[in-house]
Amino acid sequence: MAKSNAKRQKLYRTNLLKNKSKFEEMKRKARIRDNSRRQSSKGALLHQLRARQKQASKKYRDKKKIKKLKWSSIFV
Repeated sequence: MAKSNAKRQKLYRTNLLKNKSKFEEMKRKARIRDNSRRQSSKGALLHQLRARQKQASKKYRDKKKIKKLKWSSIFV
C-alpha cells in the first residue's frame, strides 16, 4: 500500500534525526530561509508574520500560566 504524504514526511524526519550532520544542515538552511523571509517582508505580509508570532507567544505564555496554576494547586 502506498504511503500518504504525511507518513512520508514523518518517516523522513525520523530518518533525518538519526543522521546528525544532515539534521544540522537542514536546520541551518531553514534558519537562513526564515531570516531572509523576515528581512524581505513588507506591508501586509510583515503584518501577518508579526500577528502570527504575537499569537504564538501569547499561546505559549497562557499555556505556561495554566501549567503553573495546576502545579501550585497541587500544594494548596
